[in-house]
Amino acid sequence: TTKIPSTDGQMSINKIKFDPAKLLGRGCDGTFVYKGTYEGRDVAVKRLLIDCFTLADREVKVLRESDNHENIIRYFCTEFDRQFCYIAVELCQCTLHDYVVDEKFTHLKEILRPKEILYQATRGLSHLHQLNVIHRDMKPQNILVTLPDTRGVVKAMISDFGLCKKVEKGNVSMTNRVGTDVSF
Repeated sequence: TTKIPSTDGQMSINKIKFDPAKLLGRGCDGTFVYKGTYEGRDVAVKRLLIDCFTLADREVKVLRESDNHENIIRYFCTEFDRQFCYIAVELCQCTLHDYVVDEKFTHLKEILRPKEILYQATRGLSHLHQLNVIHRDMKPQNILVTLPDTRGVVKAMISDFGLCKKVEKGNVSMTNRVGTDVSF
């Protein structure tokens, strides 16, 4: 697969297109998220270094298994080039962190109340646990608020499955610590 730059600044990797100037967010280890399209649909395009293939592969496996739940981010496709892995997922309007601290998202609090966000995120997490998946990086930046659907409904969704772990049934303990270190 090859990247094809277009005259409008968009990059094309097979069916995924994105504009490197439309950065939505950054993760660790050189991960970037851009606004893009997949088969004409607006999406978020997560770009990971090819060296992080194990993380990308784990994330895609969990997404494929779990994204049929309304509170789990929807997965569309994965593409590769020589340097990067590109994962196309549902485009959302903000993170829970943005919802809380950014005044431009204040209007969402009338559409999606904080208690409803907590309820929906818990439902998504419960779905993962029913699939024996432990997220291991739950934080406000990994709970997303969707764009309104055709009926104007906005939902909370769990995202970012790069650190998740599938456990065997009956295994109730995890000994290795992972996730994002947070200072208060």
